Amino acid sequence: MDVALRSYARARAQRLRRHRGPTVCPEREARTPDDRQPLLRGRNSAPEGRPQLAITSCTLAGREGRFTVSLRDGVIQAVEPAGVEVDAEQVRDARGGLLLPGFTDSHVHLLVGAERLDGCDVGDVRDAAELELRIRRFAEENPDRPMIQVHGLNYLEPPLLDPARARSRLDEIVKDRPLMVVAHDLHTVWANTRALEESGLLRAMPPYPREIVEIGAETGIGLDGQGLPGGELREPECYCLVEGAVRALHPLKQEQKLASLRRAAAELNRHGITSVHNMGLAMPEEDVELLLLLLELEEKEELTIRVESSHSVVPDERMLEDVHDAAEIRDRLRRYREGALTVSEMHRFLVGRLEALAKVRRLESEFVANHDEVARIHVQPHLEGLEKRLREARSRTAATQGMVTLDAVKLFLDGVVEKETACRTDRPPQNGLPSFPPEDLEETVRIADRLGLQVRAHCIGDKSVSLMLDAISAARRANAQPDERRGHRIRHRIEHVEMCRSEDLVRFQSEDAVASMQPFHERPPLTLWHKLVPESEWGTAFPWKSLSEEGAAPVFGSDWPIVSCDCLGAARHAATRTPWRPGLPEQGLSIEEALAGFTSGPPRAVHRENELGAVEPGMLADLVLLTPGALLPEDGARVCLTICAGRIVYES
Repeated sequence: MDVALRSYARARAQRLRRHRGPTVCPEREARTPDDRQPLLRGRNSAPEGRPQLAITSCTLAGREGRFTVSLRDGVIQAVEPAGVEVDAEQVRDARGGLLLPGFTDSHVHLLVGAERLDGCDVGDVRDAAELELRIRRFAEENPDRPMIQVHGLNYLEPPLLDPARARSRLDEIVKDRPLMVVAHDLHTVWANTRALEESGLLRAMPPYPREIVEIGAETGIGLDGQGLPGGELREPECYCLVEGAVRALHPLKQEQKLASLRRAAAELNRHGITSVHNMGLAMPEEDVELLLLLLELEEKEELTIRVESSHSVVPDERMLEDVHDAAEIRDRLRRYREGALTVSEMHRFLVGRLEALAKVRRLESEFVANHDEVARIHVQPHLEGLEKRLREARSRTAATQGMVTLDAVKLFLDGVVEKETACRTDRPPQNGLPSFPPEDLEETVRIADRLGLQVRAHCIGDKSVSLMLDAISAARRANAQPDERRGHRIRHRIEHVEMCRSEDLVRFQSEDAVASMQPFHERPPLTLWHKLVPESEWGTAFPWKSLSEEGAAPVFGSDWPIVSCDCLGAARHAATRTPWRPGLPEQGLSIEEALAGFTSGPPRAVHRENELGAVEPGMLADLVLLTPGALLPEDGARVCLTICAGRIVYES
């Protein structure tokens, strides 16, 4: 979670937008994309030969009786009535359990999730004594870690870390190493004295750091009685000054990052997940590095999950360059898949992109040199041992599975309701919101659409949702001819949609826009969310049913690691939702509709419905088997087998 780099980009964007609009190199603007290249992939032919794996005596959604499903070469070979004799290399008896297409989590943050699994998790802690015990024990069990990171602390009343003395309280737990505790929503960090010292931030204030003054975020640094930082740092723009500097002093090695990703994939597999749609966090360097790491795991045949990744677009003067960079990476990756690029050429290209990105967004700081930080965190680990890794890579030109794709760009239009940074129609405009002014947003979406890239936009407030729909509509008008040549329209996505105007609900279907939503984000009153959003807006909040009735059924995800990646549990949550008060519209779904949000819906959202999302011959063999039993209640059927690309990747 390289929050410092992302936050500097945001802060710089706010400054630069006041002075100049987005730019793109003339040669990039003039580039003629291969807009005839469709995103839709053709269905595979069912392979012949002896099945490598057969699932016998399973039930299938919407079909009577029991079946045997045979798999070979990563593809579903046959679906036959149970009782037909099958000679397979491996056989699993489902005993009547339900076999579904593998779950897809349509909104995850892989690197952050991997890091949380690797750190000290306190998401379930509810008292200060347990918090101290958990952190102290983790530090003692990991004496060689140069810094201690703690994840998932909840906001409670009274708080587990008093803002006025958080630093001294953390010093009592760990004093000899930097200690940083990250809130569950990634909006607050609490740091000990050592972390503040290493970042250079332990000094009397005011004056505040220049970066903080320029964006008016002075209140984000809590001070003690002596005017020193008390340890609580609110919002990334503030805590980036500590987190980024400390991370730059203690960067992770590449093998550590690979090991964390392996653990993250295993955790997702455990919940029946075979595919994820990874969301960038406004830092293109992080997105390119993730792609490098995933391709290395794929090359070693150690990647157990499909990843539909994205490339961040930062709202500054290079935003259009970000879009073109994403298209270039997408094109290189396609050539690699086709065998036109070798493993060595693909890896060298991505490392070159990392080195270039480390230079193009130099942000001066009295604490952190952005270029040096990017180089230490992202570039250097990949340069170390690169030649050796490439020599050990297979001589074949492309990976056989094609587990990783990048056909999308990711951008943020607003923040969150709880921090009052959502872009809403019932509030006066706030400084910096929306993150992309309407004219910049329209141009960004238009160019991405022209280049055949899907846009995934973080939109919490109803105003940001409306603006994104406007931008999609403008792109449809501008790019009618490319759409005709492609044979389809790019299905752009709006992520979260926690608030939505009733008049905008119908626009999702007419604009062929995808609503990507997270069931576990919805919770009954009264939470801070409900206190900040008037009851008059509750009827179209988290509008799962309303969108479905308008022909735009949402696709579901988790926002992992913000909330659990338990897709089956999330589907049950969506199916048991009730109105927040009498008279409000019903927004709950049936369990079948909710499961479709994790199975058949997500492939369509990324133009892969021809090869994923159904248990039929010729479809890719991504499957999840549930134990016999009812889908509801909560203690009903559970995940017992996960199959990705025809391989068993989890078995209970």
